[in-house]
Amino acid sequence: MFLFVVGAFAQTNKGKEDIKLYYRSSVSFGLALHTQGLGVSLKYNKHLSHKLKRFYSFEFQNLKHPKQEKVVNAFDDNAKSFFYGKINALTNMRLGIGGQRAFAMKEIKKGVQIAVIYSGGFNLGFLKPIYLEVYDVDGTKEIVEQRYNPEIHTIGVIYGRGSAFSGIDQMEFVPGLFGKFGLNFEYSPYDEKIKSMEVGVAVDWFYKEVPLMYNTYNNQYWVTFYLMFELGKKIE
Repeated sequence: MFLFVVGAFAQTNKGKEDIKLYYRSSVSFGLALHTQGLGVSLKYNKHLSHKLKRFYSFEFQNLKHPKQEKVVNAFDDNAKSFFYGKINALTNMRLGIGGQRAFAMKEIKKGVQIAVIYSGGFNLGFLKPIYLEVYDVDGTKEIVEQRYNPEIHTIGVIYGRGSAFSGIDQMEFVPGLFGKFGLNFEYSPYDEKIKSMEVGVAVDWFYKEVPLMYNTYNNQYWVTFYLMFELGKKIE
């Protein structure tokens, strides 16, 4: 009788361990590396079934021109690096809605769930003018900060990059749209936690050409490949 009770208790506990709770929603935070910069994301997921999710996302990232190159004034040993020819810096905010559909479920604790993920929505670009520290044009060695004008500020008169906050009051807003498609690999050993890696492609489109570099082509849209790591928590 004692052995029977112990065996039944063990089977009951085993059954409890095998039960997977149903979570109605989840929240996750992500860090992304893409082919033209870096980004962060915040996502709220609504669990429609054990395989399907609908989510709302907020993302913020920077976008670089493919031809931007960092240089240093060789005439001054104390000079700071800057991007020669870069007249504006672009960051963008995405507000989107999307879906995630799993096609390979995580059957064991240390398994991996694989899902297709897709999203799209509103895109807002923040175009900020570049400021540089330059030698005063009156011939003195005094260093002043001015908005970069490649027709006036040749490489010989540039000391280096200016403050990242200079020019915020002159920022221009450039609206547009975005779309993303990728694969999500969820590998957390705990059901209530989210730990995943996502790889995919994204397209950011703006309603007009975005001037980032002087005297070269400028894009109206970006096609980037990204890698993102996410951490989060599920909610019952």
